[in-house]
Amino acid sequence: MNPDNLHETQENAQSSDNTPRDTGERTLSLLQKIQGGVVDPKCIRPAERRLIVSYLMADGYCTADMAQILKVSDRSIERDKKAIRQTNALAADPELVEQMAGRLYARLS
Repeated sequence: MNPDNLHETQENAQSSDNTPRDTGERTLSLLQKIQGGVVDPKCIRPAERRLIVSYLMADGYCTADMAQILKVSDRSIERDKKAIRQTNALAADPELVEQMAGRLYARLS
């Protein structure tokens, strides 16, 4: 693997506040490079790997297949999936509970 290629895929992968940002195209491009053998998946950052795991989950890949593509253990993929779920989870908000209860009541009426 050429380190110059890796730099190109990781360039601007995070915003100034150090949170990963993605347009979808970058994730797909990185996945294609991994599958094409251009980029070694062991050299990508965990945040980038999680973006790829999210994409593969949406495409219906199982944990074992994702682990094989990304050359990591099944446990790593499971940890990534757990982190993705936590990131996307709704925060416990009493106001949200009231809104949902009101919507359910309105549907029943």
